[in-house]
Amino acid sequence: MRSLQTEAWRPPWTASILHYIGDSYKALAIGNSEHGYAEQAEMYFREALELRRRLLGVHQDTARSHVFLSDVSVIRGEFKSALEELEKALEIQKDVLGPQHKITSDTLDKITDVLAKLDTKKRQRKDGKT
Repeated sequence: MRSLQTEAWRPPWTASILHYIGDSYKALAIGNSEHGYAEQAEMYFREALELRRRLLGVHQDTARSHVFLSDVSVIRGEFKSALEELEKALEIQKDVLGPQHKITSDTLDKITDVLAKLDTKKRQRKDGKT
């Protein structure tokens, strides 16, 4: 990873490779929080996102990076962060794909799920069950 970070220019497919590595770490992170897999996944997804922003701008792949970052936040129980990433993805998807597209709809479903988890977490705090 270090050599990829130090290069001034990266080919466009580098973002896809970073994304796939992040996705592998994300899969490992599910149920394995003590190994740092979620942190590794986040690092690779953020790197892919930054590269996609720079190379592609407002694009479905950029939105996809936001969605995958939200997945990592959910794994870590960071629902506010997950919601922020999903809202960024949704804004891009509405512009690029349109509000009726299945991928846009899937992101709306994820937002609904995260809002429910956030509400549950707030209720647990209120009831003293952290």
